[in-house]
Amino acid sequence: MPELLAQAAHRHVQTAVEDLVTAAGAEIIDRDDPITGSWFRRMRAMVRAAASDLARETAVAAAHAIDSHVVLARDATGTATMMQNLARSSERCRRPKTR
Repeated sequence: MPELLAQAAHRHVQTAVEDLVTAAGAEIIDRDDPITGSWFRRMRAMVRAAASDLARETAVAAAHAIDSHVVLARDATGTATMMQNLARSSERCRRPKTR
């Protein structure tokens, strides 16, 4: 029974994504098989022609979101690496040199 509920929820989410893609003036041209036990299913869409302002704005917003995600992830990784070394560097600066 829980599996049937999960399948129904998955269909509901997929329908919402398909409706959003259609509203943006695009069409889904390819779908991978869903990943078992996950909400993830890769779908590829293509914009027929960005004739409407909504389609253009949606495409720009999506490109900006993807770009921001990639840049922010890279920045977060770099910051985390630097922060790992900060405590050791700070401790070395505070420690008096003995000879």
